[in-house]
Amino acid sequence: MNIGLTTLDILQVAENVEQREIEFYMGASEQLSDPDLKGLCWRLTAWSLRHKKIWESKRRRLGAPTLAESEQSAFSHPGAMAGLTWFGLRASLDKRAKAWTCREYLLWEARQRTNDLMTFYEGLKGFVADMNAFRMVDRILKEEHRHFAYVERLVLQNPAINDTCETAQKTASL
Repeated sequence: MNIGLTTLDILQVAENVEQREIEFYMGASEQLSDPDLKGLCWRLTAWSLRHKKIWESKRRRLGAPTLAESEQSAFSHPGAMAGLTWFGLRASLDKRAKAWTCREYLLWEARQRTNDLMTFYEGLKGFVADMNAFRMVDRILKEEHRHFAYVERLVLQNPAINDTCETAQKTASL
């Protein structure tokens, strides 16, 4: 039995992670009344949608695994693997979205979540089946680093973000 993730497995996990991000940010945008915050959620959704399409395209080019390959994989449920990330915790959306009363807090959350995803993918490297899968995780990590840099630029445009977020965290019952 193969106990390592193949390149196809990695791509399926990445697609599932991006889908969960899309659902999360779209759900959050529906709960927000501030047009600026909604727009920010839509931009984060668009970023995730682009990533999802990239991973989908790469997976399609590689082809689908054979039935024998998929039965041998110890990680045959990419949705479960994606659920190990913060975006798998859907139950917290209602409380979190209510705390997003300011741009700074939403940006702080987005930065934290992107950082958590980078940690998740770094850990995934320990479960790859071969160098191709390892390189694919590196490629995904490169995109997550770009996403982190994008969010970080937005954060740096808001110099009072740490004070605002500290206050919001103390008052929110997350």
